[in-house]
Amino acid sequence: MQCQRLDGPRARVVSRSARGGCKHRVVASLATPPAPAAARPAQSSAQSFSSDKGSGRAVVLGLTDWALRHKLNFAGVRPDTRNGARGIYATTTLTPGDLVVSTPLSACFSVTPGEQCPFPDFLPQDVWASLPWYAQLACKLLHERALGRGSRWADYLPALPVLGSAGVDLPATWPAAHVAALQYPHLEAKVLDEQKEWARLYERLAPSLSRRRLSREDLHWALSCVRSRTFEAPHFPTSSTLKKAAGAAAAVAAAALTAAVTGGKAGLLALLPAAAAGVAVPMAWQAAEAKAAAEAGAGVMYAVVPLIDFFNHSSASQSECMFVPGRSEFRVAAGERVTGGQQVLISYGSQSNDALLQRYGFVEAAGNPHDRFVLCDVARLLARAEERAGGAVGEALQAAARPALASLDEVPVTPRGVADPATAQALAALASKLGRSPDALLAAACREALAEAPSSLQQDEEALAQLGAWEAAEAAAAEAAAKAVAETAKKAAEVKREVDAATRARDFGRAFGAEVAAAEAVASGTEAAPAAAAATEDAGEAGAQAEAEAEAAPEPEPEPVLPPAELQAFGGDVLRLRTVLAFRIAKKRVLAALAR
Repeated sequence: MQCQRLDGPRARVVSRSARGGCKHRVVASLATPPAPAAARPAQSSAQSFSSDKGSGRAVVLGLTDWALRHKLNFAGVRPDTRNGARGIYATTTLTPGDLVVSTPLSACFSVTPGEQCPFPDFLPQDVWASLPWYAQLACKLLHERALGRGSRWADYLPALPVLGSAGVDLPATWPAAHVAALQYPHLEAKVLDEQKEWARLYERLAPSLSRRRLSREDLHWALSCVRSRTFEAPHFPTSSTLKKAAGAAAAVAAAALTAAVTGGKAGLLALLPAAAAGVAVPMAWQAAEAKAAAEAGAGVMYAVVPLIDFFNHSSASQSECMFVPGRSEFRVAAGERVTGGQQVLISYGSQSNDALLQRYGFVEAAGNPHDRFVLCDVARLLARAEERAGGAVGEALQAAARPALASLDEVPVTPRGVADPATAQALAALASKLGRSPDALLAAACREALAEAPSSLQQDEEALAQLGAWEAAEAAAAEAAAKAVAETAKKAAEVKREVDAATRARDFGRAFGAEVAAAEAVASGTEAAPAAAAATEDAGEAGAQAEAEAEAAPEPEPEPVLPPAELQAFGGDVLRLRTVLAFRIAKKRVLAALAR
């Protein structure tokens, strides 16, 4: 069966769903084939893993060892960090259909409908039952982290991202000024509501958290990890093991009945009813549970799936995550050809940049066919457009718009037009009453929304380009400084060697000259001539010259490249500013496509 991350990717497994913020929706499959041999990692896999350096490498090696011990299967891929991007990378060419990762449900953090509190010493049952699923998962994460090396996930937890722009950076953790910098009222309202919800969760959990010496920031870390990494999948109350046992019992009964009817003379034909019963009973049981859960509006479990949560997103990817109830495991199979060394991407589903930023903390700046812009209060935007054009504002527009106000309060648009058919009809009705075309009204509203933004699309594009140029200049300057330090150290070492050699030569010359002068004095009966001693000083001239060698004149410094002025408002957080600029550009491009 498909699953997807909440609000997103498919699962022939799990997805992050719109109603809660998971990673992918999972699609459950009734089939229960044996795991492909290719999905089993080689014993030497751990040696091939690498990260940037130091502790990063240790984290990946620890994760790999943990995965092998907990029966996670992976073949042809490995987790890694390359050029600052952590993900799953192919170690060989993958073809469509190749099973690359499977994670058993037993290795996941998961919550199921009606689940009882697993740690009453941490949280009272009444508090646990009052929490939304994502807060329950966050508490599980915090509980395991508090156990330290005593947790069975001890080697997985360090692989989770840190809180902040260098790790998981959801707008729910941003200050209000950074949220407002998105210049998008629709998402700003949703984020502020989410921040209030997180504040209420902290107030509810504060007594329990304080007993474990856990802070508000710890809760925000756990909530951010859960929101950005969870998959949802169908939940079947009865385990697949029990269903298979029932199928086996039915098969035995069918075989016994067939033997009794035929007198044991049916031969191989007696096996057919038994085989049919063994397969049909668990499948029918599972189908009945799925139907009952769907009718009750329940039956969904949420899970943080180790290793599979390392896959990054691309709207263009055909790879998907699958949940196989018969084996109680999540799987990812390649949906397209991937050559060795490339990152293996999956789709989190048909998600706009609103959802990608709010749920996962990133923006798909180019190539997101699902992006949209939600125009708020279209009647007001049209009234302002009329004012700018010098037309009569109120009566005609307000009278015409009044019946459609509810439909035009929030209007989602894509570069192709109004996304919702009902809203498109309301806009068409309004346009008819005003004697305009729907496209003309939509273009006027989009132009007004662009005009209201504190910065223009061009300014945002220039700021992002300036930020990139400044980062490149800073990196080049750092590289040049490191090179200069290395060159200076090398030159200092060479000068020292020369000085040491000259000093040894001078000392030898002085000693030798003194011996010669003493011998001549004995032979001639006179004292050594001052000139003989002075001659020995010539040997030290090289050392004196080396010590006095002047450094070359420095080259003129290039014109400095300055960062965008807005970087100061972000406290120098380059990564967050880049995300905000990319988001603003993506949104304004949707408006610009309609405003022409």
